[in-house]
Amino acid sequence: MNTVEIKKYIKKQIDIADDRTLRMIQAIIDVDKQQDWWETLSDNQKKIVTEGLEQAKKDNFVSSTTIKNKFGSWLTE
Repeated sequence: MNTVEIKKYIKKQIDIADDRTLRMIQAIIDVDKQQDWWETLSDNQKKIVTEGLEQAKKDNFVSSTTIKNKFGSWLTE
């Protein structure tokens, strides 16, 4: 089937589809329209994220537990 034939077929199927099928088609369309969050980042943001991931792979980071233990009292004052 070429593109035109596929469109005609889908249009016919939509006309006779039940609610469940229509919702599944809608979900497919909605997911397809969603943009990958990575693609919404600027080049600088991508660079920062990549650097952070590389640091984490090398265990070059401070855990959230360490931060909470060190600075948690600031939140209660």
